[in-house]
Amino acid sequence: MRVNLTKVVRCMVLVLLLIIFCNVLTFVYGPQSGLQGIHLPPGPLAEIFGAGHLRQPETKPFVKLKSTETCKDLEMKTFVEPAVFQTIGVNNDSFVYSAFLEDSSIRIIGLRQVSNVNVHCQIWYADVKEDPLVIGDVHAEFIPEDHGRKYTSTFFLCKIPAKHPNGTPFAVSVVKNACDQPLNIMLVRHPGTVTLDFTLCVSPLNYRYSRAYELVEMIEMNKMLGAQKLIFYNHSTGSNVDKVLDFYSLKGEIEVVPWHLPVKTDTWPPTGDPEIHYFGQLSALNDCLYRYKNRSHYLVYTDLDEFIIPRQHRSWNEMMADSEKAQKDLAYAQAQCVFFRKEWLKPPEQYQTAALKYNSVVLKHTLRETYTFPHGSRSKYVINPSRVKTVGVHNVWSFSGGATLLPPSTALLHHYRNWEKPDDPQPKEEDLTAVNKYGDELVRRLNSVWSFLSHVPLDINISSYGPFVS
Repeated sequence: MRVNLTKVVRCMVLVLLLIIFCNVLTFVYGPQSGLQGIHLPPGPLAEIFGAGHLRQPETKPFVKLKSTETCKDLEMKTFVEPAVFQTIGVNNDSFVYSAFLEDSSIRIIGLRQVSNVNVHCQIWYADVKEDPLVIGDVHAEFIPEDHGRKYTSTFFLCKIPAKHPNGTPFAVSVVKNACDQPLNIMLVRHPGTVTLDFTLCVSPLNYRYSRAYELVEMIEMNKMLGAQKLIFYNHSTGSNVDKVLDFYSLKGEIEVVPWHLPVKTDTWPPTGDPEIHYFGQLSALNDCLYRYKNRSHYLVYTDLDEFIIPRQHRSWNEMMADSEKAQKDLAYAQAQCVFFRKEWLKPPEQYQTAALKYNSVVLKHTLRETYTFPHGSRSKYVINPSRVKTVGVHNVWSFSGGATLLPPSTALLHHYRNWEKPDDPQPKEEDLTAVNKYGDELVRRLNSVWSFLSHVPLDINISSYGPFVS
């Protein structure tokens, strides 16, 4: 039997092209596109983009609207794409990032110098026959914990005039003068529906973050605890971490939000005072609040090296169910912090092999300080986003309803960290809570994930990126 080599090659090429096409569709329409929560009203734009959730087409269409009366002949032009930091004025004293529709206003997240408050908002409609532009007043609202930096995280609250009561805001710009040609344009994200129980919000990845072993373990541990979605703000990462993020993005388990700041940030080693506190952390945390406010019943806030570990329960779901019973209008539950020092190595015998193979933070470190930080100091929390207005790093700043300060017997924040003074004779004790509850399942998950990521380095030395890393 003779084989037609040409036909075989053609078949192989067709199969390869089909695989590439499926991967492209998964990426474009998947959660990593960053476009969830943006809705289009019925009309010509919906016909272009597709009704309901905005779908990114194969080629990005150009959207253009023109004012006929309010600011005659003023045009709004934009591509439909994920959020980026954009300037308000030519002197770069303020920046805006994302916009979220509330009852009678649009909440815009950005950065500003404290002195700058005199701005207006241009609200654009795509579903009205009249002039598509209205001008709103803006109130700038400071987000606490700026640490005295040049720029502070800010809410720009844009009041929506009652000009188009049946219209739906499509995009918004913030300008110095009402009819200025805008230097920024943001698509307005509309409320969605709650489809998730627990979503985890993480501070920006930075310093070319390359600890892939830590990231995989962090994702898998939080999934065991109850996280159905994890949101990462990416300022800078290493190539190995990029592969991990791609792996989980394609599975739909995480969302990676671009976070390229337009101001001077921290570097390592330090090269002077940054212009914003810790990579705009507060703006990212509050963006996550409003991005998932109507999509997740709870939001959990921790860093990469932290886990809120229930002591009496197996999962966050069980813990929060009991907390809700005790506090009917619960806005948030806060856990106290304890340090598991990375200098103190004590992996249980049955986990030593896996702990070394995957450099597992949880399995290697079962010794912690006896000191427990009080509530409000290094704490982290779980919130009901429908009752919260503003979050901070360690505290919830603005909310309606009740708060539960979880006692150590209910939950603790396990913070795995290096210590500035490794020889400090701090009293310590063994704590096997996390290992005993989740150790076997964690090893199984690490084996499974790393079988897919066997080509990915567990870590990349930060020195390989050059003398200074941001």
